[in-house]
Amino acid sequence: MMALVVGRGTREGTPPDHGEVGSLPHCELTWWIMDRKGRQMENLIKGLSDAQVEEIRETTESILEDVGFRVGHGGIRRLCREAGAQVDDASDTVRIPRELLRELLAQTPSTFVLADLAGNETLVGGGETPRYHAIVTDPWIIDYKTREPRPPVLSDVTRHTILAQKLDPVAALSLMDYPVSDVQEPNSNLYAMKVHVLHHSKHHLVCPASWRASSGG
Repeated sequence: MMALVVGRGTREGTPPDHGEVGSLPHCELTWWIMDRKGRQMENLIKGLSDAQVEEIRETTESILEDVGFRVGHGGIRRLCREAGAQVDDASDTVRIPRELLRELLAQTPSTFVLADLAGNETLVGGGETPRYHAIVTDPWIIDYKTREPRPPVLSDVTRHTILAQKLDPVAALSLMDYPVSDVQEPNSNLYAMKVHVLHHSKHHLVCPASWRASSGG
């Protein structure tokens, strides 16, 4: 499943001059951008030689085994240790030996199912139809009137969520935990989440950057 940042635009990259959010022309336009990006990514992956694929795999395994990554939650570090990872509690660092990594990856299913609020299921993987995870906001938005970067506002979240809801290849949505500039803190993120969940019924994918973020603390 590929990640996609949803927004408005034209094939030439110029903003539309009029039209309502979610109208058919804009949906077709965004579908074209998604489909084009999907083909480009697939062609890039298919174009890698066996030696390049092996180099990427070897480098990834070396980083995870020798450098590792930080895990700030003690309970999760404990689970990593129990699974066979090398854990340094003093530095919160977890390292995964490559043999363990290969063993864990071998257990990963090649397909999985996502469901929306109505119970409709979407198969991800194992088929010809690409599926996308849409991220509906970023710390910077290219304004479609001025063509200049600016912080996101609440209407951006609404507009992009509606677009993602209308696109069939999008199987899951996420909202970046970033405040909108037209709602003051500390409620800015909450208002953004409210309009996001009120405008879509697809699977909501949560990717917290920390245990504190995931627990709402």
